Amino acid sequence: MLASERPQIKTGLSTYWRPCFCQTRQGQVICVNGLERGWTWDGLASAVELGMDAPTAAPTIAQDPAAGAAIEDTYWFGYRYVDDSREITVYSDLSDLQSVDADADDGFDWTVPYSAQARCTKIELWRSTGGQASAFYKIATVTNPGSGNATYTSDNSSDATLREDLDAMPLYAAALYVARRFGMPPDCKRVAVQFQDRTWYLVDAVYDEGSVAVTNASATVTGTGTEFTSEMAGRYFYLRGGDKHYTISSVDTTAQTLTLSVVYGGTTASGVAYAVHPGADENNRAYFSEPDEPESVPTDQNTLTVQENIDDHDFLTGAIPKGSILWFLKDHHVYAVTYVAQPQIDAAPRVKFYRGCIHQACAALLWGTVYLLDALGPWRILGDSSKDDEFGLPVLDWFRDLADWGKSKWWYVDADPNLGIVRYWFTLKGQTGTLPKTALCYNARLGRWWSISREDAVAGGCRATVNGHVRSFAAGQWDRVLLLEEGTSDGVSLQGAVTAATSTTLSDSTAGFSSDMIGGTLTILRGTGAGQVREVATVPSGTQLGVSAWEVTPDTTSRYVVQYAIRGTASSGTVATLVDSTKTFEAELAGAAVAIIGGTGVGQVRLVKTASSHTIVPMSNFTTAPDSTSVYLVGAIYWQYQTGKKQITEGPRAATVHYLPTENSAELMAAARFDRETADAEFPTHASTGAALTIGADKRHAILDMRRERSTLDDEPGLQAISFGTSGKPGYKNQRRFASHKLWGYAGLEQITLYELS
Repeated sequence: MLASERPQIKTGLSTYWRPCFCQTRQGQVICVNGLERGWTWDGLASAVELGMDAPTAAPTIAQDPAAGAAIEDTYWFGYRYVDDSREITVYSDLSDLQSVDADADDGFDWTVPYSAQARCTKIELWRSTGGQASAFYKIATVTNPGSGNATYTSDNSSDATLREDLDAMPLYAAALYVARRFGMPPDCKRVAVQFQDRTWYLVDAVYDEGSVAVTNASATVTGTGTEFTSEMAGRYFYLRGGDKHYTISSVDTTAQTLTLSVVYGGTTASGVAYAVHPGADENNRAYFSEPDEPESVPTDQNTLTVQENIDDHDFLTGAIPKGSILWFLKDHHVYAVTYVAQPQIDAAPRVKFYRGCIHQACAALLWGTVYLLDALGPWRILGDSSKDDEFGLPVLDWFRDLADWGKSKWWYVDADPNLGIVRYWFTLKGQTGTLPKTALCYNARLGRWWSISREDAVAGGCRATVNGHVRSFAAGQWDRVLLLEEGTSDGVSLQGAVTAATSTTLSDSTAGFSSDMIGGTLTILRGTGAGQVREVATVPSGTQLGVSAWEVTPDTTSRYVVQYAIRGTASSGTVATLVDSTKTFEAELAGAAVAIIGGTGVGQVRLVKTASSHTIVPMSNFTTAPDSTSVYLVGAIYWQYQTGKKQITEGPRAATVHYLPTENSAELMAAARFDRETADAEFPTHASTGAALTIGADKRHAILDMRRERSTLDDEPGLQAISFGTSGKPGYKNQRRFASHKLWGYAGLEQITLYELS
C-alpha cells in the first residue's frame, strides 16, 4: 500500500468503459467515458461538467422610446453564458438572435433566462448596430441570477459608441463560426487526447450491460442490471442479432427505461442482449476543439473521418500523440494524421501500419517508441519505421494459447521511463474475475521479456512524482494503490497521528505497535517533519517506535504511516484459516497478502479477508491447508519473472542470476522449461549448490538464499552472480533448442533486485 494518505477522487462517471484522461497545454484535466457528460478539472477548484450549455431561447427585447440613441433600422440581439471562475474563461454558444425594428432614439430593455448550469457565473449581452447582423458588440455583463430571469435596462448607446468603445465579435469569419464556436464536446466519445493546441474526442461508447425486456407494439424498453444515462437520448438501440435500429427519444434513469421514437416491431421478449450506440456513421469519426479551447467543439464543422482501408469493420479504438504525428488507432490498422494549423483544411490521414490496437489503454509511449497490443499480440512503432519489427515474437504463445480474450476490455499497457520497462497486463484463461493479474514485461534497454503475476487484480496504471522521483502506480483491488517495482512499499501499513516524539522515538497513545514492525519503514506523511523516512529499529512499547535520529522531530501536527511485514510459523490451520498462537493479528491486515513461503502449502498466496486474535481468514480458501511446518509472510508481495523462449546450445545448460544480496531473509526460486514440455525440467546433480543454493525436494526448482550474511565464512558484500544448470534427456534434443526460465519469490521487508539472467 502506498506510503501516503489517499484522497478519494470521485468522478461520478460510469466505469462500464474505463474513463479516459488527458491534460491540456494549460494544465486542465479532461475526463470522458462516452456514456455520460465528461468533466474537467483545473487542479484548483472542484471538477465541473465539460462544456457550457448554450441558451435555449432568444432574448426578450422591449423598446424604450426616446431613452437611447438607436437609428431607425433593424437590430439583432443575442446573449451567452460564461464561467470566469477559473484560470481559463469558458463560454457557451451565442443564443438564437432576436430582431427588433427600432425607431430613432430607442433604447432597449433586456430579459434573458438564467442558466441552470452550476458553473455559469455570468451572462454576456451582445447586439448589432443598425441594419447589419454580421458583427456584434458586448453591451453588458450581468450576474447569473440562479433562478428566473436576468434583466438589463441601460442599453442606450449609439451605434458609434458601440463601434468605438465596446468589445466586438463577428458572427462568422472565413466561413467558420466565431460566435458559435463554443459547442460542447460530444458525449458519445470515450477517448480524449491532446495534440498540439487542440483536444481530440473519438471512439464510440457502445453500451450493452445487463439485459432488456421489449414488447411488441410498445415504445418502452425496460432494462435489468443496466445503468442507462440521460445522454443516451438520440442514440440508437437494437437487439443483438436483430436487423433494425431504433432511435431513443428519451431515458428514464430512475426506472431504467428507454422510450423509442417508434414502437418496437419485433417479438415480445425479456432477458435479451442489446446494444446502445451513437450510430454507424460515428465509428470512424473524430472531433477536435478550437485552439487552446478544449471545451469548444463545434461538432458540425470540427470533425475528421478516418475511412476504413478495406471493408473489414475496422473502427477507431484510440489515438496516440507523438511528435508531429497523431497516430489514429484502429482494430487492424494505424493511420498517421498530420496538419499544419487547421485540421478542417489540411488534415491528411493515411494508412501507416497493418497492425492495430485493442483499445486506448493498450497503447503506451516510451522513449519515442509506441508500444501496442492488438489481436496478434504485442508490437511497436519504432521511430519512422513503417513496419512491425516482430519484437513480440517470444511471447506470442501467451496470447495465442493462454490469454482470455473475452476480458480484453480491461487489459492495458503501461511504460516506466525510469526503468525502461513496458508491461502488458492481461487475463489468463481460467483466472477468476475480469481484471488482469498477469503482465508480460519487456525491458527496452536489454530487449528481454519476463512475466509477473499478482494475487489481486489491477485495473489501470499511471505515473506520478513521489519525493521528487517519477514512480509507476497501479490501481489495485480493495481501494489499494500499488507502487510497482518498489518491493518495500506494498506490505502491511498502519497510519495514525503522533501524540509525542523525541529525537529518536515516535509515540501514538492509540496505537498497537508490535515487534513485527522492527525493520519496517516509518514515514511522516504531513505536519512537522513531513517527508522523513526511517527504519523502525525498536518497539519499546505498544505505543512507541524507536528510530535513528530525526532531522526534524515530529510533533502533534504530524501524521505517520508504518509499513512492515509479519513473518512466522503457523501453529495449525485449515483450508479456510491460518493460526499462529504466538501472534495477535490486527484487523488492519485485511486486504494484505499472506504467502506460505516454506513447509506445507509452500507457494500459496492469498489475500487476507479478516484477521483477529491468532487467526487469519483468507478471501479464498487455501488449496493445501497450512500446518505446524508452514512458514508464512503477511504483507508479502508475490513476484514472478519469466523469460520468453531463448535459444540454448547443446551440452551442459545453465543460467546465471545476477542479484543484489539482501539484509534480511529472502529466497529466490528458479526453474526452467524446455520447448513443448508441460513440466519444469529436473536439475542435475552437477547443479551448483552450497550455502547459497539448494535444490528443492521435487528436483525441479532451485532455491537461492539472497541474504548478505549467511555465515562468517560466506558473506556476500555486493552484486553477486550464481549459476544453476538443467539436465536433458537422450532422444529429445530437437525439442530442447529453446528454453524459458522462471524466477519467483516473495518480497517482504526486503526489496528484491535482479539485474539480469544470462
